[in-house]
Amino acid sequence: MVHSNNCVSSQAEIKFSYVPTYLFYIVRELLRNSARATAEAVAASGGDPAEYERRPIKVTVCADRFKVGIRISDKGGGVSFGDAERWWSYTFSTSKQTNKDYMDRSPLSGKGMGLPLSRLYARYLGGGLELMNMPGVGVDAYLFLSRIEPTEDIFHMSSLGSVSDPILSW
Repeated sequence: MVHSNNCVSSQAEIKFSYVPTYLFYIVRELLRNSARATAEAVAASGGDPAEYERRPIKVTVCADRFKVGIRISDKGGGVSFGDAERWWSYTFSTSKQTNKDYMDRSPLSGKGMGLPLSRLYARYLGGGLELMNMPGVGVDAYLFLSRIEPTEDIFHMSSLGSVSDPILSW
C-alpha cells in the first residue's frame, strides 16, 4: 500500500532527482527487512494467509520544495528494545540466515550490513534514516532526503565537503 502527499502542489505524483543506485539500495533494504519481519510474524502466528492482510506494509511518500520523506511501516512485531539499540552495528542482524548464505555477494553486503550502509548513504547525500521500534507491534522507518536539482552540484551536500575544498585537494 503506497500513499503520497505532495506539499508543493496539488498533484499526488512526487517527482525528484536522486542518485538511483543509493535510493534503490536504501528502499530495497527497508522493504526487505519489513517483508522478512512480516513473514516471520505470520509464520509464528500459525501461517494463516489472511494474517498478511492484517499486517500490511505501508509506504508513505511526502515532499515539499526542499525534502522528500519516505516512511515504510510494518506490523512485523518489531524487536526488543535491547536489540533495537544495536541496529546500527555492522555485526548485528535479526536474520536467521548464516553468514555462509552471503559468501557469493560483495563484502559490503550481507548479514548486518544493510541498515548501517543505508543510513551512511542517506547521510552522505544530505539526508537521514531513523527507525522507530515498537516491540510486539512493528517498525516505522523514516528516510529523509534533500531534494537534488538535476543541475545542482551534489558534492556540497555531503558532510565530507566538496572536491574543491582545500582539505580534500591534493
